[in-house]
Amino acid sequence: MDPRQGVILARVRRDGSPSSLREGLAAGRRELALYVGAGVLYVAIGVNVPEFLFSWVVAAAYLLLCVVALPALARRLRRPGAGTDAGRA
Repeated sequence: MDPRQGVILARVRRDGSPSSLREGLAAGRRELALYVGAGVLYVAIGVNVPEFLFSWVVAAAYLLLCVVALPALARRLRRPGAGTDAGRA
């Protein structure tokens, strides 16, 4: 077996897992930062508007918005060609 073939297989994985430990740790740090930032902002909003903290439905929707929806929107807007007609046929 050619040793270079193993390197190519390590870079491109079908399951979408990171190709190195460093990439995996960086992804974990980004996710942790996202949750910490959402928590800090939630507490700051709760200090100013205490009624915001009383509803678990609002809290769940806020977490979903901050941790799932906004990052997905940011990735979509940052993608090359976003906002142009280049991707549409």
